[in-house]
Amino acid sequence: MILRRLAEAIRGQNWFTVLIEVAIVVVGIFIGLQVDDWNENRKQKNIEAEALARLHSEAVATVDYFKQHVSYRMKAIMRADKVFQVLFSGEPMESSEDTSDAIASLRFYPTIAPPVTEYADLRSAGVLSKITSRPVRQAISEYHQRLAYIQGQLPGFKADTDQFQLTPEEGEYRVYDPTSAVRSRIVLEIEKAFGNKAYQSDILSEYRNFIRFTQYFLRVLQHAHEMCVALEPFGTEKCPGIDEEWALYRQFNPERTQPAAAPRD
Repeated sequence: MILRRLAEAIRGQNWFTVLIEVAIVVVGIFIGLQVDDWNENRKQKNIEAEALARLHSEAVATVDYFKQHVSYRMKAIMRADKVFQVLFSGEPMESSEDTSDAIASLRFYPTIAPPVTEYADLRSAGVLSKITSRPVRQAISEYHQRLAYIQGQLPGFKADTDQFQLTPEEGEYRVYDPTSAVRSRIVLEIEKAFGNKAYQSDILSEYRNFIRFTQYFLRVLQHAHEMCVALEPFGTEKCPGIDEEWALYRQFNPERTQPAAAPRD
């Protein structure tokens, strides 16, 4: 209809009508494009909101995952610290299962595998790069950079730990234990093992490494919590608190409010 009126106006050289008809066409096209843009923006916002909600649920599980690891490691550190305070005080100390367990726990370096399914799916789909909130993008990125760092450090710490084990003749060996999940436990003959100066130096190096790696865990926990809090407006759950883990760290090392930052690659 508009095109027919426009053609008639041109044939009749009615330029005012031509101008009006052209303006109507242009405005119509402009409005149509705006409606398309609005629909596309709304669609992208819905996709983003759904993605952030999924990431928040995963972040809550991630914080819980690292809370458990940090809590275990800090308690292991404090158990070992009590043992070492006695051993290196010069006071006599008999071998015991608790003492052996305290020292054996310093060799616990499990695979670090927090939940990352949602993150990986959204990243492969190209959704993460389209998140409009810069603070949210930054919090997600910093956590995953820190996670990649600690995962890359793990093999080196495990390799160092393997060097510090004694032979049975030197006072360390395994015995069958039907109450254990792995059906065995380490026995440490305190007098024989700690009579060896090289072993004393090795076990303290092992202890130092365990503390350092726990500090790395604390950093990852902190970044996971920051990511969770940044995503909290898009989820339905509250982020788990991490005050208890920091309290354990300050109890062990009261002079520092937080662990030294691990270097970035």
